[in-house]
Amino acid sequence: TIPPTLVGGGLESSMPKIMGGFHNMLLAYEAKNIKFRFEDGLAHAKELKKMADSFGIKGFYLNEDTFLGKERSIFSRLHKSPFYHLDELVVWELEHLEKEPDNKYAKHIHFEPETDTWRRRVVIQWNVVSNHGNQTRRSEKLQGLDLDTQFGFHESTVLHGRVHPNDFKDLKISYPIFIDRKKSSEEQIDYLQRAFVKNLRHIYDPFSWGARRDTRFQTGLARELRHHLSERGYKVTNREWFDPVISNFLNDVVYIQRHGYQSLYAAIARRATIVRYQNQLGDDIDLLNWEPEENRKVRGSRGKPRNPVGRRLNFETANGARYILLDAYLRNGDKFLDGLRTELLALKKKEDPIPLFKKAIADVTGIPAEKYIELATVEQRKLLAQYQQKILEQKEALASNSSQTLTSELR
Repeated sequence: TIPPTLVGGGLESSMPKIMGGFHNMLLAYEAKNIKFRFEDGLAHAKELKKMADSFGIKGFYLNEDTFLGKERSIFSRLHKSPFYHLDELVVWELEHLEKEPDNKYAKHIHFEPETDTWRRRVVIQWNVVSNHGNQTRRSEKLQGLDLDTQFGFHESTVLHGRVHPNDFKDLKISYPIFIDRKKSSEEQIDYLQRAFVKNLRHIYDPFSWGARRDTRFQTGLARELRHHLSERGYKVTNREWFDPVISNFLNDVVYIQRHGYQSLYAAIARRATIVRYQNQLGDDIDLLNWEPEENRKVRGSRGKPRNPVGRRLNFETANGARYILLDAYLRNGDKFLDGLRTELLALKKKEDPIPLFKKAIADVTGIPAEKYIELATVEQRKLLAQYQQKILEQKEALASNSSQTLTSELR
């Protein structure tokens, strides 16, 4: 039997209050976040339209009815009712726990002989089913979290743009806890409650479809401008290079004008540094392959974070050209912007845009384009490395504080 002061009269009775309080807190946060992202997106689109118009790219606009459509549907569902229901609170007494318990709930606990410790996890499957006419579309996200290390994984298919709030099915959580009769009930209740709220930060994130929260909405509307441009004519050949390059450049300039270059480079570095694994959930990745049939694999690099600026940057690629143009703009400001605009608007017939962009670089900087590209590559790589190092230091500090706090609590 479980001591009633530990579960029945303590932890179990407090769970509805914790779940309700956390949901309300999340709802207030997401309402503020969605409002900010929506208003910021509209303001960015307004400035980007002016910039695009000045380069002869007419008609760009942001459709307010569809902008952040998926996020607004998710929030509407969240506002209607919580995604999660705490279906099971499974309690295990450590002193009576066998190394291989024969129990249907045991798949969420795991004994490690190497460290002589028990681990516990939550694994949740999201199901989204949409019916549009005679077509049924399904999206799935599987996510898991080690409840003590806060390392986990997520795997998801694409969440389509026409998702409706009612398409999201309820999620039920089976949450395991360990208790020790040798320890104070009050101390264990306090620890378990605080650990539960920590874990909810990760497992109660309805927006992590395809990208983590801290990497979304970071760099403006380049994709939307590129899509708009792809449907229009322009007096250049090599559109597969030109469209992404000019879209990224104009968007980056607007972003810098609105938020500063530091914010842009921090966002770029964050994507390249923190998102080391595509399917990471929580503070780091753990695939939690505890059962024989589980065979999840890491997607993405397990090595050191990659600097977005390669040692031998190629201006003939869209990604390579981005950093050279950023460098030229940061050093020369509107002078470079005006020079590039003049070159593009002066076109009488279709030409390859790469020599034209290089001419603008050389004319404005007074340095041969190839030499400038070589020098700018080194400087841009250094700049991104500085921002990556800052992010790594912040991440290590957070992990260290979290580990120290957890160790202290366990003691």
